[in-house]
Amino acid sequence: MVLVIEGTDKSGKSSLIHELKEKVFKNAIVFKLSAGNKPSGRDFPEIENARVFTAYSELFAQAKKLSDEGHVVIFDRAYPSQMVYCVKRQKHSGWSDQLTEPAWAAFDKYIALQGVKMIYCWAPDAVVAERFKTDGEDYMRVDEIEALKARYMIFVERSAVKTLMLNSTDEMSENVEAVKNFISH
Repeated sequence: MVLVIEGTDKSGKSSLIHELKEKVFKNAIVFKLSAGNKPSGRDFPEIENARVFTAYSELFAQAKKLSDEGHVVIFDRAYPSQMVYCVKRQKHSGWSDQLTEPAWAAFDKYIALQGVKMIYCWAPDAVVAERFKTDGEDYMRVDEIEALKARYMIFVERSAVKTLMLNSTDEMSENVEAVKNFISH
């Protein structure tokens, strides 16, 4: 099984992954891709786009192999973040809007055919703002989150990947049960 956990900064992804590893998938392999969400390839964004696409293709091939061997693989962010956060990178490097690129849509369909499932974590804006204040953040600003949440909704609407949406302010035990039910169907 391959799961992709998505959501904006401070949406509860890490807490959910921690609980899933503690209570459901004790031996899960977690791919954490947060470094891939930082600006890069400033001089040649078209080359960097191709490299990122290739990297995700290879990562998902590795995840599928591990899954076929009986492992649970959890992505802490993956290609949906690439597509959603590209607007943040556009300001720095001229990246295109990957939500509209056919290659990423085709990749999403391919991933769906592989049986990958996605969990989108979200939290009310006031909660996210409080988490920013409490935890600190050096890449994003709280005023950027609303636009990113809207982009995630566009992605979820268009995605072929089966997706569960979780409010991270709900009881964690309820969210874990919802994930267990989601993956069993």
